[in-house]
Amino acid sequence: MAARKVLDARVAGTQSVLPRHPRVEPLTVQSVLQRRPSTPFSVNVSATSLEALTVMAEYDVGAVLVLDGRRVIGVFSERDYSRASTRTAQSPAAVPVRELMHLCDTFASPADSVNDCLNRMTHDGLQHLPVQHNGDIVAMLSLDDLLYEMVAYLERVFKEYAVDQQIVFLSGTYSC
Repeated sequence: MAARKVLDARVAGTQSVLPRHPRVEPLTVQSVLQRRPSTPFSVNVSATSLEALTVMAEYDVGAVLVLDGRRVIGVFSERDYSRASTRTAQSPAAVPVRELMHLCDTFASPADSVNDCLNRMTHDGLQHLPVQHNGDIVAMLSLDDLLYEMVAYLERVFKEYAVDQQIVFLSGTYSC
């Protein structure tokens, strides 16, 4: 019965399996962070959206964490600001980030696979995903970061398969 549910999920397109190759390291959040470290930038919950945008512009990031003390309560992104500009009568720059942010209840851990993170982000409609390790936020990954790493991973896997094919079909080798 469980096998039937897995098959139904694959046929429906809701579950995907990444190709693997023994010479290519599995694609996890930890492997992504080793190749492209991501410092999580943050603002206090009482900050205005202009203050948050200033931090984002200074560090060239698309989102910042919103903290209440040391606790993460949300993520404020460029998208949140642009949506607020159409909803509020006053200038959105003066509005506190707590009124514009989206709540953060989804976190990744370094052991998570990138595929799981992408599925979670797609399901929850997220553009940014904080990475939590031992209760501390260690990074913030964007959808673009994960998609870039996914493409690079697939290129490495396909390259290794091509090498395998060249070895198998070298002249002078025996193939069945």
